[in-house]
Amino acid sequence: MLRHCHTTYHGACALALLFAATPLPAADGLQLSTGFDYNRGKYGGDSPIEVAATVIQGRFERGPYVWQVTLPYLVLHGPGTLVGGGDSLEIVPAAGTQRHREAGFGDVVVSMNYAAFYDAQSGFALDVGGRIKLPTADSDRGLGTGKSDLALRLQAIRTWDRTSWMLGVGYQWTGRPSGTDYRNVGQASLAADHRLNEDTSLGAIVDFRQSVQPSQPGQRELTLYLAHRLSRQWKIQTYVYGGASQSSPDIGFGSMLSVQF
Repeated sequence: MLRHCHTTYHGACALALLFAATPLPAADGLQLSTGFDYNRGKYGGDSPIEVAATVIQGRFERGPYVWQVTLPYLVLHGPGTLVGGGDSLEIVPAAGTQRHREAGFGDVVVSMNYAAFYDAQSGFALDVGGRIKLPTADSDRGLGTGKSDLALRLQAIRTWDRTSWMLGVGYQWTGRPSGTDYRNVGQASLAADHRLNEDTSLGAIVDFRQSVQPSQPGQRELTLYLAHRLSRQWKIQTYVYGGASQSSPDIGFGSMLSVQF
């Protein structure tokens, strides 16, 4: 069954990728992950902006509940500010074309997911979840806004044989620093996951998100991923993504390595 475990913080969410689902079965207990993500684009500005992220993530599952904490270390190269977190990270370009380099820890993102319904006979599942972004990043350096964000999400999942489909909708209440007109935003995702065998699966995720900037078009992105279980404890996930709007990255890629305790 498709479950909440894709870890991304990629460009719009640079690494902790894929808010969506894990292609491989998850087990109760603690899972630790680390990985990297890189994305590049102009994001509606005049100068290229690059973001590289190294992520440490802890995930604990017990019964129908999944708790997750994500801490990224970010390197921002370009005139811009990172807004949001987790699967709703957005890069807001600054005025001008002068590029600068900033590095430091980003905002901590804490999320919880609840498997509200699952019918084994039909393969249908319904998940609800929430996420809070804690303003731990340095806003003066553009690594965050200095404000908290809150988001809620609902996912419907249907599995046929080796293939699972997921449709998700969500809403984010965006913290507004003084002098900005950032708005609350909605988002939607469609994902397909196909298990090649007991250890390997591949899939695609299409994301649609409103921009926090009222004057900018929404983000539209496609992510392709491959996940493989190396052993009973270890698994790896690699992905590539790109955008189809000026608010999205031109290209991005990353990988996550996870160990189950």
